[in-house]
Amino acid sequence: MGGKREKSSPFASKGIEYHIKARESQNEEEAQKLYIKSIENWERVVEITNGENDYNQLVSICWEADLIDKGEIYLRQWVEKFPNSSYAHSFLASLYELRGDIEKTKSELIISISLNTNPPTFERLAEIYVKEGNINRAIEIYKPLIDHFADDVDSGIHCGAYKYFFNFCFKNNNVNEIVDLIQHIFIKLDEFIAGKSKPKIYSCQDTEWYIYKREQFNKTIKEILMGEVERLLENNDIPKAEELLKPFINLLQNTKNKYLHLVLNILGAKIFRKQKELDKSWRKYNEAIVFCQKNEDLSMVYSEMGEQLLEENKTQRAVCIFLYSLYFSDNFYPAKLGLKRALKSKKIYKHYEVFVNIVKNVIDFDDLQKKCEDLLCKLV
Repeated sequence: MGGKREKSSPFASKGIEYHIKARESQNEEEAQKLYIKSIENWERVVEITNGENDYNQLVSICWEADLIDKGEIYLRQWVEKFPNSSYAHSFLASLYELRGDIEKTKSELIISISLNTNPPTFERLAEIYVKEGNINRAIEIYKPLIDHFADDVDSGIHCGAYKYFFNFCFKNNNVNEIVDLIQHIFIKLDEFIAGKSKPKIYSCQDTEWYIYKREQFNKTIKEILMGEVERLLENNDIPKAEELLKPFINLLQNTKNKYLHLVLNILGAKIFRKQKELDKSWRKYNEAIVFCQKNEDLSMVYSEMGEQLLEENKTQRAVCIFLYSLYFSDNFYPAKLGLKRALKSKKIYKHYEVFVNIVKNVIDFDDLQKKCEDLLCKLV
């Protein structure tokens, strides 16, 4: 194989060169000629190597050049020579989808996911069933993926399997499908961290790896939950936002996960803010602070508090609170944006860097508050 690769190398280099030039060309006719030259070189590569990755490259460039029929010739060869290639079957599914043959598209995607637990392929197949109105079948499609990682939850987090499934469930109003799964993942991660359990398929990792994966999973839940709640609140759909959080609030009774407590308190505060129940909102923010474990957690809470103060037209106080946020995480983007808006409303935006620099030169939290208030008194 080394000899074949060495022999094919000049053609592969030329193929890559022409492909890059085709993409960069501003002239459509010239670009097409360059694509054809790239394809001709990759045809030589495939003749020499019969390699799967080379077939992948050749078919991809054919399709990019809109030479679908030519690409199909090599795609068929690819599938024939590598019948156990999930990627080849996924490409073939794309061809059938392009031609409107949904049944064959589904068949090829089913073969593909049977060969490789690649989350985006599960998503593609599930979306087809959603379009057909078969939500239950769409959820069933994900079951082998979720089952595969049942005892290797860290790997399910690592490859994005849970993120794909959670996004799908939120998008299609099937939140209850994931709550038990979240609890299972928390339990397994805690067992891995404590050394009480080991993965069954993949290699055992050190404790730091599992702690990191737990943090990553927490943030995945936060991103999806916050995104969905904020979308509902923007649409003034408060009842749906409240309903969405109920199963997660119930989950809190069965988990000691402080980060989830933190996120749900912030989201509860956001809902109260939307309802103009500001006292309740402030209570939620204060409860959230109790569950902060890292500086970035505190930064997130203070940034949200700053936003509420802006809504209450308490701009000077908001400036201080945004600086508190930056005190705990000096590059927290939402806090920087909030601070800029607050200073603009006071017509002192030109002093933004002066305020940001306060954070870098304070002794402690109290010193920060004093210096912030002193500067505001001078400028406002």
